[in-house]
Amino acid sequence: MSEPEREDGLKASIDEQRGAREAERLETPRYAMPEGVTRQLVAVIAICFAAFQLYTAAFGLYEQYIQRSVHLAFGLALVALTFRFRGRGGRLSRAPGILDWLYFGACLFASLWVVYDYDRLMERIFFVDPLSYGDYAAGILLILVVLEACRRTVSWELSLLSLAFLAYGYWGQFMSGDFQAPPSTFTNLLENVYLSGDGILGVPLGVSASYVFLFILFGAFIMRIGLMQFLSDVSLAIAGGTTGGPAKVAVLCSAFFGTLSGSGIANAITTGSFTIPLMKRVGYPGHFAAGVEATSSMGGNIMPPVMGAAAFVMADLLGIDYLQVVVAAIIPAALYFFGVGTMVHFEALRRGLERLPRNQLPRLWPTFLHGWYLLLPVAVLMYFLTTGWSVTFSGLMATLSTIPVSWVRKESRITPRRLYEILEFGAITALPVIAAVAVVGIIIGVIAHTGLAVKLAFAIVNFSQGSLFVTLILAMIASLVLGLGLPTTPTYIIVAALTAPALIQYGLDPITAHFFVFYYGILADITPPTAIASYALAGIANANPKRTMMAACMIALAGYIVPFVFAFEPAMLDPFLRKEGASFVALLSSVFSAAVGIGMLSMALIGWMRMAMSKAERLALGAGALFLCAPEITSDLIGVGTLAAVFVVQSVRKARLPAGAAAAARSDPDDR
Repeated sequence: MSEPEREDGLKASIDEQRGAREAERLETPRYAMPEGVTRQLVAVIAICFAAFQLYTAAFGLYEQYIQRSVHLAFGLALVALTFRFRGRGGRLSRAPGILDWLYFGACLFASLWVVYDYDRLMERIFFVDPLSYGDYAAGILLILVVLEACRRTVSWELSLLSLAFLAYGYWGQFMSGDFQAPPSTFTNLLENVYLSGDGILGVPLGVSASYVFLFILFGAFIMRIGLMQFLSDVSLAIAGGTTGGPAKVAVLCSAFFGTLSGSGIANAITTGSFTIPLMKRVGYPGHFAAGVEATSSMGGNIMPPVMGAAAFVMADLLGIDYLQVVVAAIIPAALYFFGVGTMVHFEALRRGLERLPRNQLPRLWPTFLHGWYLLLPVAVLMYFLTTGWSVTFSGLMATLSTIPVSWVRKESRITPRRLYEILEFGAITALPVIAAVAVVGIIIGVIAHTGLAVKLAFAIVNFSQGSLFVTLILAMIASLVLGLGLPTTPTYIIVAALTAPALIQYGLDPITAHFFVFYYGILADITPPTAIASYALAGIANANPKRTMMAACMIALAGYIVPFVFAFEPAMLDPFLRKEGASFVALLSSVFSAAVGIGMLSMALIGWMRMAMSKAERLALGAGALFLCAPEITSDLIGVGTLAAVFVVQSVRKARLPAGAAAAARSDPDDR
């Protein structure tokens, strides 16, 4: 073997090991339940945490600083006991050590100080009355314990990013140029990060304390009653026997599961362990199968009605009803999954993959009749959301409705013991979200303190020289870069604070601007060089991580294009035509042209329409797809004309081939 070949083999081996490690990290949570009395303490804290959230959802939230502080105290206490310090070799001890207990005490003191001294803190004049020694101690300690909680539960990268923002918040005043921060003192910075509504106890944590925890708990309940298995069976019955069926099952499962969970990584691991082997079984290569699942799973964050924590944060930041966010997400999400579906369909045609035998698949009607009642909690959720009830109360009612539904069948019944287990599981599952939104509060506090968002918005608009397209490109790049290696929720909050103002300043509607950066914050999870989801699923598929990453980017190309489409045609975010001047014809035209353009782009990238396409046909189809994405009649006609021309050429070429030759003319499956 030559030296270059050995180097390539070593590089591939390193990539595979990295992918396997990442998959193990994401599939097996980094927490571990302690043993003995501490195990019982964790259960009591977790159940009390869940009970506190359910109680406040039913009878009203406490004043915001109390609600958020208690919520954070519960979360940090559980982090201290379950995400413990690791010993030598990275092993978790069976019980918390002295450092864990010290951290536990620091978490409680720092997060509950506001509750303890609430009256004085609410009466003092911000930036005028001096801080007490207790305020200094609690504020500094809270920043440190939140950074450590994020390092333990989410990633050290996000903690380092927060430290970098803190450094800018204090030393940025000594910089020169456009990004120089205003003069400040350590005390003022601490007040902004600790005690203001823009800091750790600000909107992101408030959303977690009000809505997100309830929907995480709702997800834990519906998983227990068997809804996920029902959705998998329905997906198999619908798409399993079609061309490229297993890949379409992956798309449907991820869409259904994402509709309820809103968690990309949870979606990937839950459905990927089932769909990836199925896709490989019918002939999809491992890297493509993992790419399909990564792309589909990330789409769970944009799929109504739940959409994950980021959507709740968006509603709060925009000051609009959550239902408006859900409605705005319908058409873009449908186009995103349509793009993924067309990719897997034409890939199956190109490879000549056989369909799964119908006798090996569940039948749709019997499957639906057997488990339709499992959808009742979702119906309850939608009923309360659409009839004017608050998001908090809607989540509460949906969660409570799972209990009577579970008693329909013996195997799914939620008994008192199972109820405790679900409450505990839901509380533990919420810990990474709580840590992430708390540490992002540090970043938001620094941004508010320094005016960094205004400076960056001015720089982007100034650089774009009045071009909306250039402004969108810069916002896309900034969102993808800021989201590398970070979970969806903190990514969205950061890009919403830093890049969305530039789009709003240019003239886009706030909801359009936020949806634009929201999409790219999600796509950062499958974008090189980090691509967390791609690395995780490459390990499950036993595939090359880099090839998986590139396959996921290709399959998700519709996701990269859809935000530009609705940025130029905001009617796509108004499917019910509620805005003044909205036109059904304009909406239908934009959706139709975008869907046809996405289909053309899929055919061009895969290289198959009626038969294998030549390079010239692929280039023509790709160019025509881009014309269709532009919001003009002339460009739409050019795009449709290109599609018709390529179709005619393909039909003539296929007619001239001997019988069976078209199938034999398939391009090399790996020639791309």
